[in-house]
Amino acid sequence: MAKKKAAIAFSVAALAAGVNILAPHFVGGAYAYTMDGGYAVPEGETEQAKYNDLKQAIADGENVKLGSDITYYVQVSKKPSITVDHSMTLDLNGHVLDTASTSGGSGGNTAIAVTGEGSVLTVLDSSNEKTGTIRYGHTGNTAPELIRVEAGAKLVLNSGTLVSPLGRANNREGFAVKVATDGAFEMNGGEIKSPGEAPSGYYGIYAGGAGTIDLNAGSVTTNGTAAWIKTGAAVINIKSGVVLTGTTGKDLEIDTTTATGTVTGVTLKDAVIAGAVVLNNVTITGDLDVKGGERTLSGVTVGGAMNITAGTTTVENVTVTGLTSVTGGTTTFGNGAVLNGGLAYQASYSTNLTINEGAEINGFTQTGKSMNMSYTDKDTKEKVSTTVDSYGSLTINGGTFTGSFSVPTAEQIEQSNTARENFVNAYNEHSTASNPITYVPYAIAPEVSGGTFMVEPSADAITPGNEAELNNNGVYEIYPINVDYNNEFLEDGGAVAGHVSTTVEFNSELIVDRKATLSAVDATAGGLTLNAEEGGTLILAADVNMLDRDGQTIGINGVDMTLVFDLTAEQGVALSQYDGGVAIVYFENGVEVERHTAQLLGETGHQWVEGAITHLSTYGVVGLGNSAAPTPAGTPDTGRFTMVTASATGASMVAAVMVGMIVSAATFRKLRHMRLYRR
Repeated sequence: MAKKKAAIAFSVAALAAGVNILAPHFVGGAYAYTMDGGYAVPEGETEQAKYNDLKQAIADGENVKLGSDITYYVQVSKKPSITVDHSMTLDLNGHVLDTASTSGGSGGNTAIAVTGEGSVLTVLDSSNEKTGTIRYGHTGNTAPELIRVEAGAKLVLNSGTLVSPLGRANNREGFAVKVATDGAFEMNGGEIKSPGEAPSGYYGIYAGGAGTIDLNAGSVTTNGTAAWIKTGAAVINIKSGVVLTGTTGKDLEIDTTTATGTVTGVTLKDAVIAGAVVLNNVTITGDLDVKGGERTLSGVTVGGAMNITAGTTTVENVTVTGLTSVTGGTTTFGNGAVLNGGLAYQASYSTNLTINEGAEINGFTQTGKSMNMSYTDKDTKEKVSTTVDSYGSLTINGGTFTGSFSVPTAEQIEQSNTARENFVNAYNEHSTASNPITYVPYAIAPEVSGGTFMVEPSADAITPGNEAELNNNGVYEIYPINVDYNNEFLEDGGAVAGHVSTTVEFNSELIVDRKATLSAVDATAGGLTLNAEEGGTLILAADVNMLDRDGQTIGINGVDMTLVFDLTAEQGVALSQYDGGVAIVYFENGVEVERHTAQLLGETGHQWVEGAITHLSTYGVVGLGNSAAPTPAGTPDTGRFTMVTASATGASMVAAVMVGMIVSAATFRKLRHMRLYRR
């Protein structure tokens, strides 16, 4: 901008016209000037003159403060009206900046472009009224952009209003802030909105590449989608207090599977989530669509439906009012996942659904997803096609199910596999394709190893190795026959004590509807007599039994097992001081019948006695030889009973058998190796 020397000394008339000595550069009033001399612009300055003044100030590297509204449209096609290629502050000062390219065309119609590595445009409004606004006034362009942030550059909005532009014919999409690959946008306040006359299709914030968007405060309200992350490895972080509202679109739409970021403490009407975007303490009043990528939902409330269509999703501490549907992908519902509207799983090949303990599901259905397959017969040249239902992997490790529970029947699964196998064989024989395809079963039977069902699950839901038992409350529970040795510790502070429910497998002979019990016996109160010749001191004892559904004792004999008793710290210290070692004694009618060699294992504070047995009855732990330590008095307050078969039948080693516990104060202690399913 050419400096007018005559204006270096300001006249009284100029001061009366409203001139103030300001820094930064003051643009758009009766006068414009800088601190290093200044110049005067005649009163009645045209819109073009004010616009030229603004452009020149930005080109000179000035910070800018508006002195009046500026409305001017540039007659240049597909080029930004204003380019910022350095770091600067634009103070709207309560005024309106309305500028754009007037020529039509497809794309690239930008009011302000922030470009260049390290360039930062900071927009604010220092006025008390906070009426400062930037808008794009022309309606003749396709996909217009109010502010485009290019690679290496950044836009910061602290206050003021950005209005998304109106596209051609008032119905083409427009973008208030468009972030290119490696660009960045930071919102610390202010407002983004669509023009009042816009019907739909107006976006507040848009990222079409690997840009970064940080929304810390402020609001975005548009007639289309408020924030849209479409493609690329974009990063989006949204903090509590940010308001996103898309009146005819989504409040938040993240479509790219490579997106990352965190959304915390916001309320959204409708949202789409893809990529590794984490939702924490988010309320969705409408529907939530979950797409590809990998993410965790935690502390989320969904007032409508939740639709999971792909990707890897972990759902914990999430409450859904409407129907939750899962189609494809790998999904795990864990502790605190409450699906009040039920769960519908439309499975397909290479998809997995897992339900763990702590999930609550009101109604469950699993159906196959139809798949169309076709080929051209090389002889007849005709197209041959078929439709096959495919079923994915369903694993239920626990959880509570109410309402209905249905899965594909064994007949449906067999029909699906047969149809696909027949098609593959025909394809390989008659198809014009040069490379034969391999048959892979689409049907995977559900695996249910735990869970509580308010209605009886269908027979097809119970796979070999599990049983469904109706408990005293009229609720069906699934119990495993084979015990999983890789589960974590289990602690239960409930009031139920004295036994745990399980089932047993001895040498491949199935025994169902069994209940293992381990009841503590006061070893110092008499009633148990040791063999006088063998001697020793009785430290603790327990009744070890297997009961049927009616509570009657079932005799278990001739089976190689290992019996393990956990010890209290006092019991461990006492037993370690016996110079003759330890033994496990079998009592019948209170009298010792057999004595088994045992070992004291572990370290001080966490010790146990382990020995081999072949049947169930009353057992005690005995210290042998002499000891200076006093015998612990009273009933043992903790313990662990584990039976594991040690013999093999044929080539298969028989796995786990039974778990029971000594309990005190109605508290279940930590167990190793075993998962317990308690009635």
